[in-house]
Amino acid sequence: MSDPTAEPVHFDSIIARYRAELERQNYIRETINVYLRSIRELLRRMEERGITLGDLTPDIAADLVLRAPWRCDRLQYAGFIARRFVGWLVAQGIAKPPAPPTPVEIARAALRRDFEEYLRGQRGVSERTIADCWRRVEKFLEFPVRPRRCQPRQHRTRRHRRLPPADDRAQDALPG
Repeated sequence: MSDPTAEPVHFDSIIARYRAELERQNYIRETINVYLRSIRELLRRMEERGITLGDLTPDIAADLVLRAPWRCDRLQYAGFIARRFVGWLVAQGIAKPPAPPTPVEIARAALRRDFEEYLRGQRGVSERTIADCWRRVEKFLEFPVRPRRCQPRQHRTRRHRRLPPADDRAQDALPG
C-alpha cells in the first residue's frame, strides 16, 4: 500500500480515475454525476477535519457523508456511495482497509443470518419485513444496559419476643 503522506495526492486525478472506472462499468452519466457530487462532498469534509486518504476507512467515510446536509431521501445513498468509493481506494492501495470484524460483530452476523433464514423458511416473511424486523432486533441488542449494583434485599422480619437462652436443666426434666 502506498503511503499517502509521502507525496501530495491530487483529488482531481483520483476523481478522474474513479469516473473512468464508473464509465467502464457502464454507469449512466446522471448516476456518475451523483457519485462524483457525493465524493466531492466527502473530500471537502475530509479537508475540513484534516483527515488524509491514508486514515480513511469505509466507516469514517460514511460517517462524514451522513453528517452532511443532504436531502433526506439521498442520505443513505450518499453513505453507500462513500463506502463504495473507499472500497475502490482500498483496492487501489490508497486508503487503508477496514478493521477486521470483532467477535461481537461475527456473532451478530451469524445471529442475523440464522434469524433471516428462520423468518424466510419457517415463517414465510417478505424481505422488507425481514429488514424491518432486523432493525428492531438490532435496536434491542444495542440498547444500553447499565448494570445495577446488587444490594442484598433487607427483609423486615416481625419483631418477636426474644426467648431466653435454652436451659439444659429444663431439657433434662422432660420425661424421655
